[in-house]
Amino acid sequence: MKDYKSRVQKAIETYHDKQLKKDGAGLDYKPPRKNQKPEEEVVKACLQWMRSAGFDVGLVEAKSVYSPELERYLRSQVKAGTSDCFGNNGFGHAVFVEFKAKSKRSTLAPHQRDFLIRKINTFCFAVCVDSEHLLKEFYENWILYRKSSAQKARDYLLECLPKQKNQEDNSLLFED
Repeated sequence: MKDYKSRVQKAIETYHDKQLKKDGAGLDYKPPRKNQKPEEEVVKACLQWMRSAGFDVGLVEAKSVYSPELERYLRSQVKAGTSDCFGNNGFGHAVFVEFKAKSKRSTLAPHQRDFLIRKINTFCFAVCVDSEHLLKEFYENWILYRKSSAQKARDYLLECLPKQKNQEDNSLLFED
């Protein structure tokens, strides 16, 4: 029985190697990405604006890395929910920004939302944006509120977060 299993395993490995060579990928084969990095334009525009406005920010690389030895993608070492961008503004206030593709702010995951709420509750500037214009608007309003009251600035940012999708949405139920 053990001999049968080892023959089947060897046949599968041989087939796998032949397929990789046939595809011209060789041993450095990586499965193709399924998306085309839709938030990249948003990130570039926002970073350009933030740096021109005196922010000192950096990006968190939270992407998966392909391991040829394990033949699979490995998770990032960044804790789930950590914002895409962090740093500080010219006045030393902490800044956390979650970038989304155009019109995709509603895709903010619960763990990302929780991270932003924790930062907002400690009076940081923390937002989810899908454009440079929205980031600039949130920041300028936050600065105005902050001049009068840190609590008002905090409340403003909490209101700016995308509404959390209700897991138990009963909107299709009809009442008599």
